[in-house]
Amino acid sequence: MAKKFTPAEEKRQEYFKKVINFLEQEGEEVLIVGTNELAFPCVDKDGEGIFLTVKVIYPHGGKDGPYDGYDMRDAWDFKLKQDEEKAKAAAIKKQKKIEQDKKKREMSAKIKAEMKKQTAK
Repeated sequence: MAKKFTPAEEKRQEYFKKVINFLEQEGEEVLIVGTNELAFPCVDKDGEGIFLTVKVIYPHGGKDGPYDGYDMRDAWDFKLKQDEEKAKAAAIKKQKKIEQDKKKREMSAKIKAEMKKQTAK
């Protein structure tokens, strides 16, 4: 007797096969390494052989309710914006620190120069 799959599982299998077909049409060697996962070898820009993996899963959701890809995209966009703002703030803070250190070094150099003048007299 054939195993009966849920409509969601059937759709996952359909797209899993589509991904495999696409990669094979692109000339990639596709290795099925798990129920939901495939891998294919490739070469990075340095000429090193590496493997990339692709997982095709049907997320069931969690305690907050069913999985919503649109909400996940919005949350990801929000996180990226926060990270960008943090990076900008850190760059500004670093630039201010560089300027402060430069002023301190200049002041220290002036003081040393003055001290040399006074001890030379």
